[in-house]
Amino acid sequence: MTNILKRVLLFIIAIPLIVAVILLLPYFSHIGVNLTVILISVIGTYETAKLMAAKGIKTRIGLSTAIGGILPAAAYLHVLGLIPVSVVLAVITGLIITGLALLLFFLSDRSFETYISRMGSYLIIILYPSFFLCFITLFSNFKNAEAIVLLFALTVYINDSMAWLMGMLFGKKTRNIVAVSPNKSLVGFISGILSSTAVCTLGAILFPGQIGLPLYLAVPLGFVSGLTTIAGDLMESAMKRSAGVKDSGKII
Repeated sequence: MTNILKRVLLFIIAIPLIVAVILLLPYFSHIGVNLTVILISVIGTYETAKLMAAKGIKTRIGLSTAIGGILPAAAYLHVLGLIPVSVVLAVITGLIITGLALLLFFLSDRSFETYISRMGSYLIIILYPSFFLCFITLFSNFKNAEAIVLLFALTVYINDSMAWLMGMLFGKKTRNIVAVSPNKSLVGFISGILSSTAVCTLGAILFPGQIGLPLYLAVPLGFVSGLTTIAGDLMESAMKRSAGVKDSGKII
């Protein structure tokens, strides 16, 4: 499937589906959004574990996949008011300590290099993407959470789409600026950052009551969101290139 076809399908199917989940299932602190986050975290954790396996790092893929849903589930329970934030922090700490301790007992090759490699891969698997996805769950605590989640989704999606489109059309002479992703262009980076800034700014101007974001904060927030979106994309590219695979996962 070509990149263009993937993006067309995303626009036609995935985006309307995401909007429907956000707007039509606001019950129980946006259960639709949060269950989707938990599902994506599980799938993303599975694919991250597979990525490590492709690099030759032994991982317990089944166990890692199960762990992937724990952090966003704990964050959702906090949003529902069932557990305090201290329990969420305890869950994160417990997962890290337990995993690192188990490596000491079950790692056959106990050389320093092997332990560091396995330790690093374990931390990445349990914290990426599940830890970062927890913040989407925490959006449910905001007033008018559906508007905040929609703004966040559009900020990321428009950034990625405009960076790809402008880079493809006008960025051929400005590529090879980042070693981990040589096809990315300076034109694409600038277009993505400007797009995120524009989305946040327009959201604050057109929907001030729903977004609740003053203009003097909307512009820098959009700029920072654009930078972090690109940084996340480059991090993913670095992991793929290190593992020697073209795509980091099949399901997503």
